[in-house]
Amino acid sequence: MLRISAAFDPNLGFSWCEPGLALRAARAVRRKVRPRSDIEEQRRLTRQAFELGFDTVYTPDWRGPDALGLCGERWKASCEITAGGMQVGTLVSPIPKYPRPAQLAERALILSQATGGRFILGVGAGDLYRPAVREQLGWTQGSLISLVRDYLKELIRDLDAGLAPGMQRPRIILGALGPQMLRIAGELTDGAVISFSTEDQANWARTKLFEGAERSGRDPSQLTLMQSVPVSVSADPALARRRLALAVLPYLQGPDLPQKGATRVGYRAQVERLGFGALLDEIDDHTRNSAKTETLLDLIPDALLDQLGYAGEPEGAPQAISTLCKGMDEAVVRVTAAEERFQSASQVLESLRPGPRWDSVFSFQGSGPPSSVRSDLAQTPSTH
Repeated sequence: MLRISAAFDPNLGFSWCEPGLALRAARAVRRKVRPRSDIEEQRRLTRQAFELGFDTVYTPDWRGPDALGLCGERWKASCEITAGGMQVGTLVSPIPKYPRPAQLAERALILSQATGGRFILGVGAGDLYRPAVREQLGWTQGSLISLVRDYLKELIRDLDAGLAPGMQRPRIILGALGPQMLRIAGELTDGAVISFSTEDQANWARTKLFEGAERSGRDPSQLTLMQSVPVSVSADPALARRRLALAVLPYLQGPDLPQKGATRVGYRAQVERLGFGALLDEIDDHTRNSAKTETLLDLIPDALLDQLGYAGEPEGAPQAISTLCKGMDEAVVRVTAAEERFQSASQVLESLRPGPRWDSVFSFQGSGPPSSVRSDLAQTPSTH
């Protein structure tokens, strides 16, 4: 049974900014501290998600906003309408933002205890693949994979050491795309979240996840494989597709302009596996020539957008999620605003609510799909 989830980005404003906004400026907008009114709107969306039948809300984590603090705010908001509150989590917290595992473990334990064990800790490599980031952290020895493995081992030790009597360690989900990261997820964590994957790639990812579990003597059946999928809905499909293109463009560009012929990593490597390596070269060439954002958006073909997410009328969202997430245990819906941000977020939730729309797509137990909500309206790219 496929589980449907979603996540609300700490800053809901980016994905509905005008496409003509320079990407660098857009990133700066994303990092701005949002006013309290936005927090109240996110609390309202959390309550709406529960009322529509969702049971989990994820928060993307990146530089600046306090994602774990926002998880607490969302849990409190859900407690206003359901005893014990909804499940909350980060998806994912980048290692460079929390270079000391003890720091992240302490905050995760506090949140887990406060929510009665309803907190999931998503962790990812973030920009750790960049030599400049590792040098800034003083992590100049060892490969990216060894650094991530060592970090997770220390994080787990710190979590276990800080557990109160009768308390269980929060579930850990690792952001992973490549085979080695997937094996680490199976070896040490409770599962992996991937992006931009076909059904064949999902099956391949599960194989690597299980390999990691088996070589460490763990039960693979206890692991969760998740995929995050950006979703933008509107009565104007062209507008929805433009907003989806704007949301995925940073993942196609990456944080730095690479040298020609450089090995691709993270999201860009995943897009290359989908058969769009030539498109990435074209985007890089236009970026070197200081192309406007609108020009870059025009380069992204519908064929790629259809493999990365869904953009269109609300009625088509369930079938698209079904197709994009075959082979997954959980689909994490990244709500991408097509128009006014909060209204658009509500539209996406409505389009994916449990009920008749799902009946022809999945066979769910009970009244509808158990769901978690990750409405990612502009997640800063991180490399898994």
